[in-house]
Parts: sequence; structure tokens; C-alpha cells
Amino acid sequence: MVSFFRLAFVLFLCSCTLDDGQSDSLVPFFYQVEGPGYKFTVDARAYREIDFNRGRAAFCGIDTEIKAISRRSNMLTLEILKPKNCNGTYQLLWDGKWQESNPRSIQIYLISVFPSCSATGEMVSETIAVDLAKVLSPSGQYGQTPFSIYIREQCNARDYHCEGDCDMINRS
Repeated sequence: MVSFFRLAFVLFLCSCTLDDGQSDSLVPFFYQVEGPGYKFTVDARAYREIDFNRGRAAFCGIDTEIKAISRRSNMLTLEILKPKNCNGTYQLLWDGKWQESNPRSIQIYLISVFPSCSATGEMVSETIAVDLAKVLSPSGQYGQTPFSIYIREQCNARDYHCEGDCDMINRS
């Protein structure tokens, strides 16, 4: 009888797999939603790569900076300071995970995607408006409860926390 339990225990140990803690099984979806001037992407692996390389000079393309954030109900508006001669769009990258807090929250990276850019010293302001209902609805959890958003810049360590309707101005 002892031999049977030993064999069962060994089989149990062999059937277990090691998890690297980075499993995407909780976020089995990938999707993109495009809007004027932006692309909202849900991709856990790309999010981890950005998170790991955040702020590294070799990883950062063009220096941009969030100057203001406004949220009214489902509309999130970002005012972004960018070099004048840089043209392109912005990517908002989310890992697809809702953080269980009170209220629930999500973290989104803002990434500038400027294929043609001759950065000069002159900076201009650009605004993008994101319909949160449109970009978060495919996750299947939008609208269930109030939530807050952490907006993270790719090339620096600034995070902006927007809970409910908010207005924030970056004075740096």
C-alpha cells in the first residue's frame, strides 16, 4: 500500500508544470481598436516588454510628454507635447488585466509611433480623444463597476492616476 502512495505521489509531481509567473492564461485575448490619432492594443506580452524596457534610452524613440489628462464619463482626452516635425500616431497599450482594488483599475502605456521624425527643439501640443466604452468593451468587463486608469509614459517613470472624472495638468 505504501508503494502505491509513493507511486501516486511521484506521478503527481511529474504531472505538475512550472509556471514562470508570466502566463497569459488570464488574458487569452488580443485585440486592437483604432481611433483618430491612436491605436488601442490589448497585448499582454507587448505590455511586459514595454514595462521591462521602460525608460531605457535605446528603447525610447521620440521624446513626448503628457501635458494634460481629462476624463468625462467614457471620454479620455490626452494632451501630448511632441517635437514639431514628428508625424505619426499614438499607441495605447494595455495588458488586458483589471486590477482588483477599490475602485478597480487598469494600467495603460502611451507610446509614440512616429515613423517620420526630424526632432527639433520646437515642441507642439497634440490632443487625442479616446472613447473608453469603445476600446474597453471587447474585454467583456467594461461598465460593470467604476474604475480608475493609470496612464504610463513609455520613456520616463511618470504615471498619471485618473480616478473617475478627472482633470490633471502636468506642470513640469
